[in-house]
Order: sequence, then structure tokens, then C-alpha cells
Amino acid sequence: MDYCLLCKDKVEGQYPLEVKDVDSSTSVKGFVCRYCFHKFIESHENEGTFKLSRFIAWARERKDRMRAI
Repeated sequence: MDYCLLCKDKVEGQYPLEVKDVDSSTSVKGFVCRYCFHKFIESHENEGTFKLSRFIAWARERKDRMRAI
């Protein structure tokens, strides 16, 4: 079972997502839920909840906060 990169809900792999940072040659791959996918699409114009330029840093911070110890 996969989890949404953004909200950590369970997903069935319907919306694969890959974000690449060309400046640092890093990328994030995974799946997002339907709600987060549409919010992410809205951010294509740097509007809405997520800005593409800050996605990788935000996703890493969110992942660290949600990690079980």
C-alpha cells in the first residue's frame, strides 16, 4: 500500500508524481491522493497551496515530522 507524499493518506497508485530540481539534480518520486493532485496542478502557475519551487523542501520536512520513532 502506498501513501500520499503530501497528506500521508493511503492511496492506490492512481496519481504518480515526480518532481525534479534541475539546480541540484535531485528528485522526489511517489504517489499523491486525488485531492493533493488537484492542489498540486493548481500550483503549476505558482498559485494555490504548493509552489513547485518549494515542494521538495516542504515534502522532506513533512516526511520527517510524520516519521514514527
